[in-house]
Amino acid sequence: MVDGALKLEKVNESGEYKYGKLVDSGEVIQLGSYGKIISFTRQMIINDDLSALQRVPLYFGRAAANLESDVTYAALTGNTPMSDGKTLFHAAHANLGAGGPISIDTLTAGRAAMRVQKAPGDGTPLNGAPKFLLVPAALETVAGQYTSNQYVPNQANQQNPFYSTLTPIVEPRLDAVSTTAWYLAADPAAIDTVEYCYLEGEQGLYTEQDLDFDVDGLKVKARLDFAAKALDYRGLFKDPGK
Repeated sequence: MVDGALKLEKVNESGEYKYGKLVDSGEVIQLGSYGKIISFTRQMIINDDLSALQRVPLYFGRAAANLESDVTYAALTGNTPMSDGKTLFHAAHANLGAGGPISIDTLTAGRAAMRVQKAPGDGTPLNGAPKFLLVPAALETVAGQYTSNQYVPNQANQQNPFYSTLTPIVEPRLDAVSTTAWYLAADPAAIDTVEYCYLEGEQGLYTEQDLDFDVDGLKVKARLDFAAKALDYRGLFKDPGK
């Protein structure tokens, strides 16, 4: 997160403006290179009655999309250390819940924790309300209940206060780590959360072909330079759910 002492201060008549400064959180993103080569003989090409070879770009594209999701969600579930030496979700970051299932009370606690997070530098409250509720597939039904206007908790005269503010995201990759943990995330346009990036000039999967003159074959190479990293803990909240 790039922020700092940018709070506007009163300038008196004939007074001087004070200089602010930017504070970089210091998070570093390092790209990783991923790839695969597939080779085809001349016999495979001329006998491809089902046009399977024409679908190779589709297969590579699907593999790249899966890899991007793997890396991005690993940045969330891996709970790796931030530049301050503490893990992404840590008591000192005030973004780790006490442990409880999704409910009005636990969602309220998570929202309150995110709203009172303060910007580095001048300590201005970020008021970062959560926009997304990320859950494993095991919690899809519960997440749907608490983000739907059709669901009202079993208490007299009580409404569901989150149906218009939270968008559920169901991700089965979360199940492999925990079937009970759930997350809140702010709008990334307002507060940095998890950032993903590509190599400059290659925004996505890169493929190239090479004809093998000696054996009448064809090689297809796919390459993806990609990385994802949590840039700021203030826009994220986790509850272990138990």
